[in-house]
Amino acid sequence: MGFFGKLFGAKEEILPALDPVSPAAQNIKKFHSQFEALANKVDDRYEVVPSSNILYVFLGKPPGMFGIAWFVEGDATEHNLKTLMAKKGLSVRKIDNVMGKLRTAYTESAGEARFSVEIAGKKAVVAPSDAFAAKLYTILHMLDE
Repeated sequence: MGFFGKLFGAKEEILPALDPVSPAAQNIKKFHSQFEALANKVDDRYEVVPSSNILYVFLGKPPGMFGIAWFVEGDATEHNLKTLMAKKGLSVRKIDNVMGKLRTAYTESAGEARFSVEIAGKKAVVAPSDAFAAKLYTILHMLDE
């Protein structure tokens, strides 16, 4: 919620807490230290999409203005669009195309259940959707060059 929302009394959506023994919660736990490092660096709204070996983190307010970072199991590195651009030698036009696909995937998942969780002392929204995670994997990891 932005400054004016707080000033004029806009309400944040109250989401049910994520079951701590759910597969999504167990997948999130794998990435606690990486998420904590991100949360210490970036103070924003977080929405996480956990999968068995990757944690995707939307920052900001998707599908509008947002960023995305992801963590791969067994790799302490934070991945994001800037690192993807450098690693794959992608143009700004290609990254804009990726952002469009991310917006579409996010919008298509909007009707799916969301939960709340606290990770590393920060509140986050969780979208525990295997289908959503699979779309993100396809968009970010299987770029057709």
